[in-house]
Amino acid sequence: MDNTVYTITYKGKGVSLNAFYSQGHWHKRNAIKNEYGAIFRSLLQEAKVPKLDKFNMVIRYNSRHDLDNIVGMSKILVDTMKKKKDDKGNVLS
Repeated sequence: MDNTVYTITYKGKGVSLNAFYSQGHWHKRNAIKNEYGAIFRSLLQEAKVPKLDKFNMVIRYNSRHDLDNIVGMSKILVDTMKKKKDDKGNVLS
């Protein structure tokens, strides 16, 4: 097993799980996913994170959100990793 460590850092405003699901219509939630997905895609490319079949994720955060509320952001990150694209725009997963 490869033990390479990749680090990405996001220092912007986050969205809590409560705020995400209180948006009502799925279209509004999808807009949030797309917004943060674009940010995470950029960070993953910058960190040169390849397609990973398995991984462990450690989250360090400094936020007013409760720990269980950051699961929304981590889900968007993992979903983005699943949809990672190569330089030609082809989906890798």
